[in-house]
Amino acid sequence: MRSSHHTKQKPKDGFKDSVKDLQKFKLAVDNAYDHIIMTDTEGIVLYANKAAEKITGFSKAEIIGTKAGALWGGLMDKSFYKKLWRTIKINKKSFSGEIRNRRKNGEEYIALSSIAPVLDKNGNVEFFVGIERDITREKMAEKAKNEFVSIASHQLRTPVTSIQWLIELILKKEKLSKKGREYLKDAYIATSRLSGLVDTLLNLSRIESGSVSLVSEPIELVKFISRMVKETEMMGAKKKIKFTFKDYPKELNIKSDFYALSNIFQTILTNTVEYTPDKGRVSIVLEKRKNTFFCSISDTGIGIPKEDQARIFGQFVRGGNAHLQKSAGVGIGLYVAKQATELLGGKIWFESIEGKGTTFYIELPLKSRSVKGEKQLT
Repeated sequence: MRSSHHTKQKPKDGFKDSVKDLQKFKLAVDNAYDHIIMTDTEGIVLYANKAAEKITGFSKAEIIGTKAGALWGGLMDKSFYKKLWRTIKINKKSFSGEIRNRRKNGEEYIALSSIAPVLDKNGNVEFFVGIERDITREKMAEKAKNEFVSIASHQLRTPVTSIQWLIELILKKEKLSKKGREYLKDAYIATSRLSGLVDTLLNLSRIESGSVSLVSEPIELVKFISRMVKETEMMGAKKKIKFTFKDYPKELNIKSDFYALSNIFQTILTNTVEYTPDKGRVSIVLEKRKNTFFCSISDTGIGIPKEDQARIFGQFVRGGNAHLQKSAGVGIGLYVAKQATELLGGKIWFESIEGKGTTFYIELPLKSRSVKGEKQLT
């Protein structure tokens, strides 16, 4: 005779596996290196892992039940928190950014924060997950690096400029043999390259510190580019590289920052000389558009390998074949040129085939904005 009581059924293997997976997941989150919290729809903390305790200095008992960040946050502008809350709760999107916080012992720290809403099947917010990583050491190291680069570049700039000036003076005033004149010209070109590197390092430190100043001033672009092409032709004279600047308006008046603009064109034009073989060709085309101007600079150089193209505008990146063509170079010129382009409100991109050449495209507004900062680019 069967008992009237329900017999307890054994859980299925799939259910057991799910429980095990959840336990593993909880263990992983509990012991994660990053500070992780979960909150309800009003931002009240429901869960905090061990890293949250370690990074903030507050215990779980102190954290749970309080508003997220109430204990360790509050150092940013009110507009920052308003934007954060609007993004995750109203727009139901993830938010990420750097946040300045304070530990329980009063010490300030910088965290890279990512907060995401978790939605139910109807698209309503069920809870929020916040992940923070303490990046204070990284930021301090970055600051120290920028300060070192800036100081070293300033210290180098004066002697390099003096050497250039002395070489120019000797070439103008002194009677030299044909061979002696050639040697001095080579020395001048080498010093010019060193001067360019010093300027690039200075620009890098200013961009990285976010202290760049932009002064929008009138520039007649056709004359500006013609002058830069002429200077680059002198650099490429030994290699007999032919420069062509034919397709352009008769006159094109713009408002832009002279130094930022110089940096962009100087970088691209100098690279055409460095990476174009003897008797190569460089072609420059300038075109006026509605609110912008467009310029293409094409060469018959070594090109950029396909595997390097996605990262060529990164810091300290050079194409794999660039080392064979020119052993010197640190790979920051294009990074600075891209940053300068974006500071002016424009864009820069390229097309390249290895062994056949590269075309860089630059599009910039006819009127760039002025920006208050510590110093202009050089």
